[in-house]
Amino acid sequence: MPKTPHPFKPKGSTPQSPLQDGSPTRNRSLIMSTQKPTISSTPAIAPDHPNQQPNTPGSCALRLENLELQTSTTKGELMASIAADICATFISIAKYSEEGILQAQHTGVIDKVIQTIRETDVKRRHLLDRQVHRLRKDRKWIRKKYSRLAGQADGLSRAYQTKMRKLSISLREAREEVARLRRERDMLLTCLKKDVIEGASKDNADGEFEVNAEDVDGEYEIE
Repeated sequence: MPKTPHPFKPKGSTPQSPLQDGSPTRNRSLIMSTQKPTISSTPAIAPDHPNQQPNTPGSCALRLENLELQTSTTKGELMASIAADICATFISIAKYSEEGILQAQHTGVIDKVIQTIRETDVKRRHLLDRQVHRLRKDRKWIRKKYSRLAGQADGLSRAYQTKMRKLSISLREAREEVARLRRERDMLLTCLKKDVIEGASKDNADGEFEVNAEDVDGEYEIE
């Protein structure tokens, strides 16, 4: 039985694919729509590190890239996250070691890391011990110098007090001497005045005799 030609298909024409008719953009759209999405069973890998494997070192170090561009808050969060990962890793290793899954030959490198950390801690502790020793030595020297200065200050204070006490005694003795001399002067003036008056009285009995008992600089003049 002869085939009936398609009403919209001219004779002698070959069938054309939809991809051959239309613009390249439309062809790409048709290709993408006809393809089925495929889901890979392998985990996604960062495009900057296509060869990264689970046993490739540097997973934590890679997180520190572009650290200078991060803020203080994100830096703190990143450090906390890395510290948590390190702690979790060591806890898991210790657990597997206790269960016998990991042997000493497997954890030898971890032991070396721990030993390095301990040696670093020991060096840091020795450095701190030297600093503490130097600070104690400086403090001892300061105390010794302060004690010497305090002793000198006490000596000067005692010498000053002794000098002031001697000066006070000398001043008191000088005042007493001045008072004694004043009393002697007053007594001498009184005696002199009395003698002058008595002598003048005797002279007046024989003749005229003028007595001028004026005090000039503590002395009496007789005219």
